[in-house]
Amino acid sequence: MTEFEHAQEAMAQGNLEDAIGGYTRALELDNLSLRNRTRAHNARGNAHLLLNDFDQALIDFNRVIELNPKSPFSYQSRSLAYFKSGRYNEAITDFTRTIQLDPEYVYAYIYRSDAYFRLGLFDHAISDYEKLMELNPEDLYIYFNRGLAYFYNDKFEKAESDFEQCLELDSQDAQAMIWLYLSRERGGRTGELQLVAQSKNMKPRHWPHQIAFMLLDNLTPELLLEDTLDADPNVEKERLGEAYFFIGQYHIVRGQDFKAKENLQKCVATSDHGIIRSAALMELERFKRE
Repeated sequence: MTEFEHAQEAMAQGNLEDAIGGYTRALELDNLSLRNRTRAHNARGNAHLLLNDFDQALIDFNRVIELNPKSPFSYQSRSLAYFKSGRYNEAITDFTRTIQLDPEYVYAYIYRSDAYFRLGLFDHAISDYEKLMELNPEDLYIYFNRGLAYFYNDKFEKAESDFEQCLELDSQDAQAMIWLYLSRERGGRTGELQLVAQSKNMKPRHWPHQIAFMLLDNLTPELLLEDTLDADPNVEKERLGEAYFFIGQYHIVRGQDFKAKENLQKCVATSDHGIIRSAALMELERFKRE
């Protein structure tokens, strides 16, 4: 077995450190073809990316682009490293290059729209979501994320429409129910009656259904925090960030700004890079403008 084959096997088994070592030896010792040299750099970059070693990942992905500059996959790999390290402007540049090379590359639109959203460039994000709808009109994810973009662009009625479309596609989508309620409440309408009706099909101790029960005052914020406990620490951390965010929303709807800001700040401190953390930062910016 060659070093390249050994590295491929280690990568397939999720042995990332072994894979990195194998690809390094293959690049140094094996007489690799241009195709396999490109594959080795790309795979080693992906292994570094999975280990959150963004600088090393970027070294490999830069080399991939040098070896194969006309492939959209080359730029896609580097753009993901930029995206996951929070370098959203650089990610957008690479996603745009990916799209120029392949105008129907769905994942490039998905990630670019997400990067635009996190930078607060909502009109650009919405434009990408509309392109995605052309490519895949039945994808609930697209309507949901466009709804978030409308929500944070203060276009609450359009946000409502997208979350309603999510529920047309999946009537049990608890997150869409929650955001539909928030869109109505934040837009000056009541969302309580609809959420009460929808909550009849929810399970009181099933995440994220507890969030809806809290918004309806059927569960206290303190009990919601208790329900974030999970055997998997990563799941628990993600839930805790969500809980703080929606407790913040709970207080915003009730005009309790101090408690809202306190919980949104806890969300930012708890969450890693993600939509919920970005949304919490946007809410805190709203408070500064008011």
